[in-house]
Amino acid sequence: MNYPVTTSQQLRAVLIGMRKTRALSQAQVGQLLGVNQKRVARIESAPGVTSFDQIARFVARSAVACRRDAGCTPRQLPRW
Repeated sequence: MNYPVTTSQQLRAVLIGMRKTRALSQAQVGQLLGVNQKRVARIESAPGVTSFDQIARFVARSAVACRRDAGCTPRQLPRW
């Protein structure tokens, strides 16, 4: 089912859920994004004041990271 995300509270839950579903720590997501863990925590806690670019990168990189069975590691991912 598809549900629209209309509030920053909903987006917060989606971002945290994506990361946890993929068994990634904030530090690991930070490595994928090229930022530190503190910035990932800030993105998750206040997505409403985070740029669309960083939200999009968070989602895209988290989705790629779930393909670990294909041998994909953070160093192999492209830098945006």
